[in-house]
Amino acid sequence: MNVSQVIFNLTFIVLLIFGTQPILVISLFFLKNIVQLTIYSKLMSKLKVGNMLFWTPVHDMVLTLYLITMGS
Repeated sequence: MNVSQVIFNLTFIVLLIFGTQPILVISLFFLKNIVQLTIYSKLMSKLKVGNMLFWTPVHDMVLTLYLITMGS
């Protein structure tokens, strides 16, 4: 998952920089986050840690930066 996460986020940034169909790129990025938050919300409700759901997108980006700089 870590490699695919890094590739997805780097591809997202590169496509936005080059302006390749920005509406499609942003839509896919938000779709990925909505699906991820939906799955995580069900998981966190079962684990009774629902207050951490807000930090999931932040954690995703920080983890990506960490994996890029420190390696996986």
